[in-house]
Amino acid sequence: MLFGPLRRSLGRMPAGLVFTIGFVLLCCAYEYGRVLHLRPQPHHIFRQCDCLGMTWNYAFTDPDLFEPRMCNLHADHDTTGRTAAEFPVLYWGVGMLWRAFGQSEFLYRLIMVLLHFGGSYALFLTARRLTRSAFWGIWTSLLFFTSPATVYFGISFLPDVPALDLALMGCWWMVRYLDRRRRWDLVIAMAFTALAMLLKITAGFLFVAAWGVLAAETLLWRRTGRRLFPQRGLAWACFIGAVVPVVAWYAWSARYNQVHGNPFTNTGMSHYWLMSAEEAATALRFARTILVFEIFSLPVWLVFLGAFVLLVVAARRLPWQVVLFHGFLLFGLALYLVGWAQALNNHDYYFTCPQLVLMALLITVIAWYGRQEGAWLRTPWAKCLALLLLGWSVLYAAVDMGLRTRNGLPMDRSAVASCILNDAQLEHWRSAEYWKRRGQLDVEPYARSLGITRQDKVLITVDRSWQVGLYLAGQTGWSDYTVGLEDSLSMARAVHVLRPGYLYLTDPSWADRPYIRPYLAHPLGHHPDVDIYDLRPLQQAAR
Repeated sequence: MLFGPLRRSLGRMPAGLVFTIGFVLLCCAYEYGRVLHLRPQPHHIFRQCDCLGMTWNYAFTDPDLFEPRMCNLHADHDTTGRTAAEFPVLYWGVGMLWRAFGQSEFLYRLIMVLLHFGGSYALFLTARRLTRSAFWGIWTSLLFFTSPATVYFGISFLPDVPALDLALMGCWWMVRYLDRRRRWDLVIAMAFTALAMLLKITAGFLFVAAWGVLAAETLLWRRTGRRLFPQRGLAWACFIGAVVPVVAWYAWSARYNQVHGNPFTNTGMSHYWLMSAEEAATALRFARTILVFEIFSLPVWLVFLGAFVLLVVAARRLPWQVVLFHGFLLFGLALYLVGWAQALNNHDYYFTCPQLVLMALLITVIAWYGRQEGAWLRTPWAKCLALLLLGWSVLYAAVDMGLRTRNGLPMDRSAVASCILNDAQLEHWRSAEYWKRRGQLDVEPYARSLGITRQDKVLITVDRSWQVGLYLAGQTGWSDYTVGLEDSLSMARAVHVLRPGYLYLTDPSWADRPYIRPYLAHPLGHHPDVDIYDLRPLQQAAR
């Protein structure tokens, strides 16, 4: 009885407004208001601080877009932080805001959420146009905002979700071009797509598949009926124009890293056949028990499986370009799983952009069956089932997000979590804590009270990462991850050749090492999990 009035009320509202309300409600369910104020969270804190370190350096050291740096001064024989990977326009843009308004991870997170709203809205517009249904357009876009990985990284600091969002914006403009045949629609679509691939090369799934369709239409020009790209010259120019800056950037960044001798970010591939049997088994076991459920819950995967079956059934009746397009997508996904097999081991953010394949699959099936023989898709029962699935998926993602961001602290929903997530997931998130890094989260204000400035160089141990400790401390310098510190020679080089001003000791047991003790003669302060020592008197005495 309540469904009818609710449906009529929503029907009188603009579809875009309904989608926006739904998006905001999902943000509330995921506690985005709380998470906006949090520091980098333990899950993949290494990668988060890699991105934040780049941003910090643009804000407080060199603002040149083409001089990307990290906080660890490992480049140029341990003298600079120069290094590059993906195109750093996101880091640079946030860095300029930090330079103007001060460092704010809240602002960075807020920009990420706004970008994801833009990408999700573009997906809604695309799905609505292709399915000719506001309901299925809204439902499809919101469903993909229930992926736990997307929910977590959509408010974190990695470029994967923004790359996905830009690819979706490009997809919307491509759909506009296919409908209206206006050349500027295609130009704008390729501009968004190029920027997406510059942020993350894997955002090019739809682009490569569409290029394959263009190539097929070009080869079969006289035999083709209705063409998706009737303006061949324009289409080829736009596709090539999108590839050129992507190839140019990744070639430039590889050269940049080679010149400065700092390959800290690996933009290559981790082929399955290069992994040892033990590594492969570990990755596959993690993927089977945890990773797949951090992308979507089992009921949603069953929907995708059903959609794939329906696509195969309808393949003979679909336009050949659509079949070829999905063939390219599936082939590309298979190559991706083999080429980046190491990502199966706890790297869920690697599977953000590949969701483009699932989006295309679901929208195609809903659009085809809704137009041809799918009256059942327009029934209230089908829509009620879809809403129930959406509600379940939101609850699933919300519980997962809570576990990721509570850092091992008790949760009010622990009983609910036990019912929703499997044992492997629960154990995985229960172990996702800061461990000995919790005291580093607020060490920067304490260091400033001791007179340590942002320009001072520091040496951090123990820190087995490129720049987690350095970024959290708000300093540039070195860590034992890059300079060793395993014996007296490496320690002497680090202190007397690199000449850091201070030593941050994050493991008290290291104070018992004989070759470390001489450098602890001038304690400056103690903070939870961090002891700070002044190295300058020792360096002056050695002159």
